[in-house]
Amino acid sequence: MFVDTGRYDEAQATLADVLRRDPGNLTARLKGALLDARLGRAAEAEAGAREVIARRPASAEAHYVLGLALEERAAFVEAADEMGRVQRLVPGHPGALSHLVTIETRLGRPAEAAAWRKTQQEALARLHVENRVRDHRLKGVEAFNRDDYPAALQEFLAIAKEDPDDPQVYLHLGSTYIALGSLDEAKRALDRCLAIDPRNDRALAELGRLHALANRLDDAVEALTKAIAVNPEFAEPHYYLAGVYMARGEPDRFQQEMKIYNDLRARSPGSALEVKPAGGP
Repeated sequence: MFVDTGRYDEAQATLADVLRRDPGNLTARLKGALLDARLGRAAEAEAGAREVIARRPASAEAHYVLGLALEERAAFVEAADEMGRVQRLVPGHPGALSHLVTIETRLGRPAEAAAWRKTQQEALARLHVENRVRDHRLKGVEAFNRDDYPAALQEFLAIAKEDPDDPQVYLHLGSTYIALGSLDEAKRALDRCLAIDPRNDRALAELGRLHALANRLDDAVEALTKAIAVNPEFAEPHYYLAGVYMARGEPDRFQQEMKIYNDLRARSPGSALEVKPAGGP
């Protein structure tokens, strides 16, 4: 938070304290690299970002920080590659799009700059739609988290009507339908989410949970394994996978997955068992 609000001295002190207590904390290492980039320390930012990418290659924010560092030292071709990778990982990433327009202009590639500017304008249009549905989303999330699933369903359906290409709302609908016991509707919603965003780790985890509830254990293992492949730091798929292995009579694998789950939860609190507003990590 301190990095994002420009409180750099407080950010540096906080990150130093976290890393002193937990030297392997990748989130703190990434925030530190972002701080270095904001302060113009390109070499340090690049080293930190590459360290995170080595352990978490699908981290869009790590590639973004690497792109910032490369741009800072005028390695524009490499910076464009990194920002393009961010855009592929997180379509519509506002920072990456803004930098892609600037970098391609500096490289003297007006056609590429114009294409990225068009993509940026489309992303801004989507942000305008998101602003229109924000109240529905907040009310839906609040209703879900207090177990008022019929109310949550109405709010999420309103969003889907307004913005039928939003993958997040179909994830929320899938979770809500599961809570209501409507597994067929839940699967349709999650399939729609994954058709729009095939690498949505939470949708894959929810799909695995759905298959487990429907006693389709092999399908559950497949979906949960995909979720883990997309985001190895995501704890909940391991929890669901442990339950599947217990149901299949595989206690050793159950214990293995529970150990991974508990280790990840200790490092990164937060749960997919709650619906979260859009924009969260």
